[in-house]
Amino acid sequence: MQSYRSEYSHRDHLGNTRLTFSDLNNNRRIEYGATPSEIMQEEHYYPFGLNQVGDWYATTAPENKY
Repeated sequence: MQSYRSEYSHRDHLGNTRLTFSDLNNNRRIEYGATPSEIMQEEHYYPFGLNQVGDWYATTAPENKY
């Protein structure tokens, strides 16, 4: 028996898909810390529309503490 799941996309004001998610356990909440994550795809863009590649959030503290 095949099962289907619905995926939903959140778009920004320019029409770019920023987030794709699905409610895998049907509890009507999107849980991002769960395993497996219910966030299927996440995209980040530079100000002029180029797609960012790799980690978008630096996890190391800067040397000058700002």
